[in-house]
Amino acid sequence: MRNFLLIISATLLITSCNSASQNQRSLEIFYDEPAAEWTGALPLGNGRLGAMVFGGTGIERIQLNEESLWTGGPVHRTNPEANAYIEVVRKLLFDRKYAEADRLAQEKIMGLRLGRGTHTYQTVGDLFLELQEEGEIQAYRRSLDLRTAVASTRYTTGAGNAAERCFRRPPTR
Repeated sequence: MRNFLLIISATLLITSCNSASQNQRSLEIFYDEPAAEWTGALPLGNGRLGAMVFGGTGIERIQLNEESLWTGGPVHRTNPEANAYIEVVRKLLFDRKYAEADRLAQEKIMGLRLGRGTHTYQTVGDLFLELQEEGEIQAYRRSLDLRTAVASTRYTTGAGNAAERCFRRPPTR
């Protein structure tokens, strides 16, 4: 299990904190404190690997998930109709028919639904990074850039040190 956690945490790339090009409008979620619970953490993922970044200052917690770890046996959820409807949904989106595009995508493109409560994802584990912080935390900002899929935590300490951590979603399949 330890090796498995190392492999997954290695795919959660620590990355440069530089954002998207300057000519693009910012599309960012941000907070002024670390997440106190799972629902406040910032999600990263590629559909196979996932992480929830809490943005802690003394200890950073990153909850890890991988698609094969769930209750139940193997299931093929691929919707066989998906390929035939992708272009139709794209056209609806370009025509600004968002509700119709969403309905069609949910029905014809998204993976097949499983029985309620029969297959639930499980956490692979929590990765804790112990950070050496001195002094009071100031100017805290935790954010998720929706264009680049980069979660970042920035702050300064009372000792005058600047801290910055950035995590990028794992590469796609």
